[in-house]
Amino acid sequence: MNELSDKLLQEVLSLPSNLRTILIDKLIESLNIPTHKEIDDLWAEEAEQRVSDINSGKVKFIPGEKVFKEVRKEINVIKTDVFARIRHPMYFGSILTYVCFIILSLSIVALVIFIAIVIFYYYLCRYEENLLIEKLGYFFEK
Repeated sequence: MNELSDKLLQEVLSLPSNLRTILIDKLIESLNIPTHKEIDDLWAEEAEQRVSDINSGKVKFIPGEKVFKEVRKEINVIKTDVFARIRHPMYFGSILTYVCFIILSLSIVALVIFIAIVIFYYYLCRYEENLLIEKLGYFFEK
């Protein structure tokens, strides 16, 4: 920045915070960035256009079953790298962290909490497995 810019910056920074806030608003406004109201108006216009396209028959609905069937064809369950050995590496990492905490603290309370956490993760993993089997079926069980 040149000397004039540095001087202007110092003067602006010396202003009270309420005046700097007003100045910031004016500077942002000068960038011609759309306001929230303008953005909301644009979305409303887009929604009205979509409804109009549907009502006129220009756009056709696709049944959800068909869309999800096409999406499920492309779904792949990752079974390489760490996922080849551990289904939930994030949970495993958390459990290792808790084990380190128990070793460092040598506390019975930490051990009890660790057991509760392991039981919680066990049920959470089972729930997620069942959810994925329900959603992905054959792709997940393979």
